[in-house]
Amino acid sequence: MADDSDKCNYEVGYGKPPKANQFQPGTSGNPKGRRKGSRNLKDFAREELDRKQRVTADGKMRSLSNREIIVLAQINKARKGDSKAFREILALDEGLQADVEKHMGRTDLSPDERKILEAHLAYLKNKPSEAGDDV
Repeated sequence: MADDSDKCNYEVGYGKPPKANQFQPGTSGNPKGRRKGSRNLKDFAREELDRKQRVTADGKMRSLSNREIIVLAQINKARKGDSKAFREILALDEGLQADVEKHMGRTDLSPDERKILEAHLAYLKNKPSEAGDDV
């Protein structure tokens, strides 16, 4: 009799299917699962960003990834005075600097690797002030 009272009290409507039609515990709502070989958006975007294109840069034909082309386009916009592009490039540069600084704290680096990172960090630290002078 408890079942009869539960059936009467359960309100069926939008987002509330009849109890008999609800997923049973332990049963997947998608039993076949995702198709093999299907890609998610993140993988698709990464593949497209890594795809190489033939472009003319500095008067030479070069093969660049879409990622590199996008960064170069932002840099060119910043050179022309686009302040938003300039801020984005500086933020990207600061992120690169933070990555290098993070790796400087590692203890598993050889002396040669540490020298390379130190030189790169010095380059990154000097670069933003030079870029600010040019624009």
